[in-house]
Amino acid sequence: MEHTTAHHVLLSLETSGSSCSVALHQNGRLIAYAELHQEKSHSGRLTLLIEELLRHSNLSPQNLTAVAVSAGPGSYTGLRIGVSTAKGLCFALGIPLLAVDTLQAMSYGVAAQGIVPPEVLLCPCIEARRMEIYRAIWDAAHHCLLPAEPHILTPHSFDDFSTRPLWLFGSGAEKTFATIQHPNKYWLPHVQPSARFIGELALRAPQVVDIAYFEPQYIKPFYTPAQQAP
Repeated sequence: MEHTTAHHVLLSLETSGSSCSVALHQNGRLIAYAELHQEKSHSGRLTLLIEELLRHSNLSPQNLTAVAVSAGPGSYTGLRIGVSTAKGLCFALGIPLLAVDTLQAMSYGVAAQGIVPPEVLLCPCIEARRMEIYRAIWDAAHHCLLPAEPHILTPHSFDDFSTRPLWLFGSGAEKTFATIQHPNKYWLPHVQPSARFIGELALRAPQVVDIAYFEPQYIKPFYTPAQQAP
């Protein structure tokens, strides 16, 4: 399936964390972007952000040729809202749904700034409560060295990667930085998942998924409060 036609318009959604963001790429170029930093705002604001962004860009939903969505890991509720919204648009418009790994997009966003020395390892960390995080490791050339996984932090969590500088970022990075023993660790504050980089990765390596059967990458089983142990 070709995703680079002259009239290609890609809508990208990022709802895996506390922020909610939406981006539009036309012919491979970012033309509009909006984000909202407000807890628990996804359900009430996501569709409004999409409508506002399309209107600002003089586009309508019928102009869209694909939708990309952050596939996780991240907030269960946020991921469900983003994926269900993306599925609804794709089903109604008859266009493909593209899925992008959240941690990969975060690493790509940092690497895309052009400030990462070649020896540095990039480690996006997403908060998963208590001493647990979701983590992955990528190098500056965007090769995956550790796929996304849930991880319980200990001082020795990154001993296997102790010979190279380690850049930590994301909602779980501060906790990780304070816990681990690593001779060359750095914490990059204010790095969050972004629909801009969800879109860029979707354009570079589109992963088309089945609209009916696709589920977010929760990694861990989802438990309701009633199912959790006391």
